[in-house]
Amino acid sequence: MRKGIYIKNNILLVLAIAFCLRLLVAFLPVAPVSDCYWYHQTALSIAQKGTFALNNVKTAYRMPGYPFILSIIYKIFGPDPLSARLLNVFFSLLMVFLCYILAKMYFGKVIAERAALLVAIYPEIILYVSAVCPEVIFAALLVMWLISTQFPGRKKIISGIIVGVMSYIKPIALPLAILPILWDRRNWKLWFASFVIAFAMVLPWGIRNYNNFGKFAFTSNLWVNLWIGNGSQADGGYFDPPDAPGNNEFASDEWFKNKLLDDLAKEPLRPFLLIPLKAAHFAIPAVTAAKWGLADVLDERFISAIVILLTAINLLVGVLFVLCVVKRRVKPQLLWVVVYFLVISLVFFGNDRFRFPIISLILISLAGKCLGKEEK
Repeated sequence: MRKGIYIKNNILLVLAIAFCLRLLVAFLPVAPVSDCYWYHQTALSIAQKGTFALNNVKTAYRMPGYPFILSIIYKIFGPDPLSARLLNVFFSLLMVFLCYILAKMYFGKVIAERAALLVAIYPEIILYVSAVCPEVIFAALLVMWLISTQFPGRKKIISGIIVGVMSYIKPIALPLAILPILWDRRNWKLWFASFVIAFAMVLPWGIRNYNNFGKFAFTSNLWVNLWIGNGSQADGGYFDPPDAPGNNEFASDEWFKNKLLDDLAKEPLRPFLLIPLKAAHFAIPAVTAAKWGLADVLDERFISAIVILLTAINLLVGVLFVLCVVKRRVKPQLLWVVVYFLVISLVFFGNDRFRFPIISLILISLAGKCLGKEEK
């Protein structure tokens, strides 16, 4: 009995530490910049006018899930970015607890506490709390989805519902519904059914875009992102694209499609030559959390120093994880999800936002196989 109470109190202590660290960051007076400003403005549009729009123009540039959640918070507590940051505190804390549950399924209670502690104190995860963006919610849902894939029998279908919700936040989540076939072929019918459920959930959004823009698609940024990662100006990472002509977002995206096809006709091998650079941009830098999470709070020099520190930590963790992979000490479920997000980055462009959702999975792997022994 005492051992059970001790373990229970340990996870409560971890959650308390996580909460305090995240709450401190949430109260930083951060200005919504870049994508954060876009999410803030579209959430305001939903809350005040009931339309998913930017500057009174309907948009499909990104999925509406996060702005919709944010609009509910703004309606209840007012249109203050602090409300968005406090929402991140909740989901980041939830992610810590879900990591504990997932690690407990794989390795037992003691290692689960260790994994939860690593997630609780990891600087990049904490700093993202102050950014008005969907990364924290998406990462929490990713862990929730992995937990649901462990459910017995037909309960695995729940994973498809979770992927459907995730897809309204980021469309790259949709293939996750069928990904478990790679490690659980025996239940392939259930995983296919999960994918059908997830696709059916986001289908209305594609129909909405067809009705408004004349094109069935989930977002209007597919080809611009492919051009950023594979066009003539690509360097492996993200850069701001030029303004494209067109009378709506999809027409502009079509312009980038034609531009990319022209570029590839001239340099067909360029996307393959960029793969090492994309992988480097995916794995090493930790720019976004600091740039967005400390906007207008610290001088640019201090932010650059924090970027270097976060990057050094990520590099160390990345090396340890690669060693675990080489020694075959990573759970196949965790490894395949990490590989999936890496592939997404190699198709589009290397960016730490593609890496962020899997940081907690990497930390769970380190806690389970590099820093301890699995409980029998």
